[in-house]
Amino acid sequence: MNFKRLGSFLLSVLLLATLITPKALASNDELERAKQDKKNIAEEKAALQSQVDRKKASIDEVISEMQRLDDAIAGINTVIEELDVKIEEKNQDIEEVKQELVKAQQELEEMEEDLNSRVRVMYMYGNDGYLELLFSSEDFSDFISRADKMAAIMKADKKSVRNIEDKRNEIEVKKDEIEEALAEIEESKEKQVEAKDEQEAKKTEQEAVRAANQQEIDTFMAEIEEKDAAEAEADAKVQQIVAEQQAELERIRQEKQAAAQQGEPDPHPEVELPSETSPTGYLWPVPGVYYITSPFGPRSDVSHFGGSSYHNGIDIGASTGTPCVAIADGVVTEAAYTGGYGNLVIVDFGGGVSGYYGHLNGYAVSAGERVSAGQTVGYVGSTGISSGPHLHFGMLINGGWQNPMNYLPY
Repeated sequence: MNFKRLGSFLLSVLLLATLITPKALASNDELERAKQDKKNIAEEKAALQSQVDRKKASIDEVISEMQRLDDAIAGINTVIEELDVKIEEKNQDIEEVKQELVKAQQELEEMEEDLNSRVRVMYMYGNDGYLELLFSSEDFSDFISRADKMAAIMKADKKSVRNIEDKRNEIEVKKDEIEEALAEIEESKEKQVEAKDEQEAKKTEQEAVRAANQQEIDTFMAEIEEKDAAEAEADAKVQQIVAEQQAELERIRQEKQAAAQQGEPDPHPEVELPSETSPTGYLWPVPGVYYITSPFGPRSDVSHFGGSSYHNGIDIGASTGTPCVAIADGVVTEAAYTGGYGNLVIVDFGGGVSGYYGHLNGYAVSAGERVSAGQTVGYVGSTGISSGPHLHFGMLINGGWQNPMNYLPY
């Protein structure tokens, strides 16, 4: 589009704007304020959501650390259980050794009692008794035999006493060794219990961090809900103002039409509406409606509903349900909901040119259908990523987006 043509178009728009009532002009300022309010709310909500995302990431890290601590505690519990088994075994060993000691002590006491009995006999009868026992022998051989037997008895008694004492000493050593091993095991268990307590303390700390983060998330989410309500209210305000502006434009159009039918002077002669057909032969996609709410190219007032900072088409503001027509003969290649564009109709006009009709309220055609220039393909709406009822019209020419205003009548 050359600068002369652009200037003519802008002049037409400005002339049309001067004919809108003061109320409508005021609504333009109100619309901008409403859009700015919605933008501010969206930014605040995005900041809150960012906080929520960070807190959720922090909670994920905390949960991961708590899982690691749980695994460590489980491992320590396993070690403690094994040590408890060993402690039980050592306690049983100690009980058995104690029984052995009791038995050895009883044997020793019995042996000592026998020895004491013999000593008492010797004391009662003195050496004469033993001498009498020896000298009462029938002969020398009997004497020697009796003496040997008495010596053997004495020797056996002494050996028995030593054996029992040795056995008791061995049992005492064994008992000491078992008790020492038991003490080591109990010390190991105590260390494991301390380690477990330390891990559980860390887990408690992590749980406190998780709870604090969750509380902050809950607070942020409550604020986001409030922002959602405020954003919905701001969006409703934007749509209301746009609808009022469209109604004002429609009122002007009807006044002009009524004046023309009655042969009266045009009540708004300063406004020269665009012709319906361009030199290229293309028709205007929304007959009778020429309100461009967003031109082709870069834009700063990006919709925080997810709109792009580069506009690959033009937005024509119109009331919901306004017919949208094919700008030339062609074939419908798509008529479906596509997310950002909402309800979308794509028409292949041939020669590498396709028209995109976005945010439609409904379809008048289906994929594969052949359409004629001027045939209704859909109706203005606000589906997909949209801040109010309008037609997004884009022209894809040989694979690249082009400014429709270079090809359409205006």
